[in-house]
Amino acid sequence: MVQVTDLAGKVTFEALDTKALDARKKALDEAYAKALKDESDPKPTKPVVTVLKSGIASKAAAEAEATRCKAAYEKKLKEAAAAK
Repeated sequence: MVQVTDLAGKVTFEALDTKALDARKKALDEAYAKALKDESDPKPTKPVVTVLKSGIASKAAAEAEATRCKAAYEKKLKEAAAAK
């Protein structure tokens, strides 16, 4: 279960196995390098992949955990916006 911040700064929560995680990191790094070369676009956000929880027994459990983390993240964003 990982949290991914993409080139646009968008945060997603994904249930990935080890091979998929490596592929996701590689794809983000390649997209970032390509975006840096394109000077007409605004500078991209450096992608970040954070492993939140590993060793989850099943794909369904990992997806449920990703959904729970997404809800907690969105709640935190709403609370921060309300505090302003």
